[in-house]
Amino acid sequence: MAKMRFLQLSDTHIGRGDNFENIQVVVDGIVEKKDEHQCRVIVWTGDVVDDGHKWQYKQAKQIKDQLTQAGFEVIAAPGNHDYGPQGIFESNRAKSRFHKFLHHDDDYPRVDLIDGVAYITLDSMEKEMADVEFPGAEGELGVDQLTELDYTLGELHSNSNVKKIVVALHHHPFYFRQFLALRDGDKLKKVVGNNDEHGARIHALVFGHKHYLNRLAEKEKKYKIPIIYSSNKTTSVKKNSAGAAVYKISVIDLEANSCDILEINA
Repeated sequence: MAKMRFLQLSDTHIGRGDNFENIQVVVDGIVEKKDEHQCRVIVWTGDVVDDGHKWQYKQAKQIKDQLTQAGFEVIAAPGNHDYGPQGIFESNRAKSRFHKFLHHDDDYPRVDLIDGVAYITLDSMEKEMADVEFPGAEGELGVDQLTELDYTLGELHSNSNVKKIVVALHHHPFYFRQFLALRDGDKLKKVVGNNDEHGARIHALVFGHKHYLNRLAEKEKKYKIPIIYSSNKTTSVKKNSAGAAVYKISVIDLEANSCDILEINA
């Protein structure tokens, strides 16, 4: 029986500095340690590339292809940097590249059902691009996408093949700093959170954007969502407890409700 667990990558910013070389090291480690982490699904929560340029997306596709050829299912959600330079100057051309090189379906919410887990991907830039008034790194899902998400969750709960539900997006729904927030984060929480006698409608809510690794235990209690998790910047080198330079990759187990770290030597 397949394990209900996945790896989370985020904010790789391919195209800036040494990030392409760094993510290549990460991918080599993921493949090499496949028996250790026991995941076959990888959820990439946005800012895959740094400026939305074609050459950056070609490099990102190389990474995705390497993972898929190694037997992994790769699911990617778009971030603000994926849609344009500096993450604040979005363009439809950059947006189209995300779907050309990383995923052909641009109709959100998108659902991938793998091993009994429904992975729902959101575009936290959808409404932001339509209504942007001034440059900023904020995001907005929009009423249409949230309405579709509500309907989609209803469908999935009536599907006996669905055992767990994961919602993935780029923007941090609990971070309210001006110019960086998800404008309609509170509306998202109402759709996915504790809104009936059965508790939350999903099993995990994962995102990036803030470049800070954190499990939001208090929010899990409040919204009765078993896992709420913010990823770090995957391509950043960190020090482990022994002082060694490593990349820290999140391993999320939906059956054990655990969030662990896979360390890959830098």
